[in-house]
Amino acid sequence: MSALSSHQLNAHGLSVTLTNYGASLQDLRLDGHDIPLVLGFPDAQDYQRQSSHMGATAGRFANRIAGGIITIDGQNYHLDRNEADTNTLHGGSGGCGTRAWQVARVTHDSACFTLDDEDGHMGFPGHVKMHCLYQVTGPRTLSISYEATTSHPTFVNLAHHSYFRLDRQDDFSSHELQIMADHYLPVDEANLPYGKPEDVSGTRFDFRQKRAFAGDEFDHNFCLNDRGRLRPVARLSSIASGIVMTLSSDQPGLQFYTGQHLAETAPTHHGRPYQAYDGICLEPQAWPNAPHMPHFPSSLLRPGETYRQSLILSFSDDGAVL
Repeated sequence: MSALSSHQLNAHGLSVTLTNYGASLQDLRLDGHDIPLVLGFPDAQDYQRQSSHMGATAGRFANRIAGGIITIDGQNYHLDRNEADTNTLHGGSGGCGTRAWQVARVTHDSACFTLDDEDGHMGFPGHVKMHCLYQVTGPRTLSISYEATTSHPTFVNLAHHSYFRLDRQDDFSSHELQIMADHYLPVDEANLPYGKPEDVSGTRFDFRQKRAFAGDEFDHNFCLNDRGRLRPVARLSSIASGIVMTLSSDQPGLQFYTGQHLAETAPTHHGRPYQAYDGICLEPQAWPNAPHMPHFPSSLLRPGETYRQSLILSFSDDGAVL
């Protein structure tokens, strides 16, 4: 296992701290604001003791796979069932968000991490080589990109798993959220999607216009509009700090999770243990349980193909919609 390390990027109005554990975003700050915009721990060692995938690259298949089993070209593969001994969550107990990546390159405005995910690791077929690049690409703009190749057909779905919080208020009552999605995936009691996407109209899942969400609970995939290209998919803002974050992605889905299971006791950026609802996740990714849902966008990767994903976090501090 590689030694754990932290790396600092400073450029274009952003201060970014990264750790190679899980290729994670450890801290993120906007010049002129002494507010950590993501939850995290000052000590990189604490990342291997937490259970929340704080800032991590979740995978090899982010989110859930029902029953911990996949079928590829007629062959079944049994995966690590790390959620209630039933389903596979974020690639299993040894998923790539829980491993130390190699540090390939660090400059003042970028860092590249790599990971070899061995054939058979957590039950997945194929030796998968992954690259994760963080780069400050412009004024107050952080870009995160992923690439992966495989030696055998396998499923790949990576997701950036930061918990965002844009002010120092006691709750999220000052935050508003917009998600560019006309449909969402309903889930069962195990948080697994079933059936077909449903229209958000007239439901609590309608975030097409920005609105408050404090006091409500979500762990759902939103089926993003205008799929297949890099475009804005969500905006999070705080009327208390005036900070607005625009999230752009090229993925078909966005998992919105309100952090109801958060419970971390290690020293944190906020000076206290993290508790339920202290941060929210907005995770661009493939649709959950896609290996069992043939009508979902495919997440199958074959030899000779390259998995690619791009997401961009852009910030302003004037309280205006970007």
